[in-house]
Amino acid sequence: MAMDESYIKMLDAFRNSGNYNLVFSTTLSKIGKYIKLGSARSCLAIGPGTGQWEIGFLKHCDVNIDKFLAIERDHASAEHLRKALMVALPGIER
Repeated sequence: MAMDESYIKMLDAFRNSGNYNLVFSTTLSKIGKYIKLGSARSCLAIGPGTGQWEIGFLKHCDVNIDKFLAIERDHASAEHLRKALMVALPGIER
């Protein structure tokens, strides 16, 4: 069943309703200190939605991936992710 653009809006509202963004950014800082992901060449995301946090994670951890594979059920979210990746990480194969 295809979802329309309202699914993305509802998902975004849900994700922004708590303190997840603060917890996520704090956790990224900790991960970046202790785990070096510079040698990673590919990334698999299962159910990333629009990819908001996946892209943030990849940028924050200074990874050098050249391939990003996402498994996303919602077609509109997958298209949004594809476009966001082209802007944020243009050298990555999708």
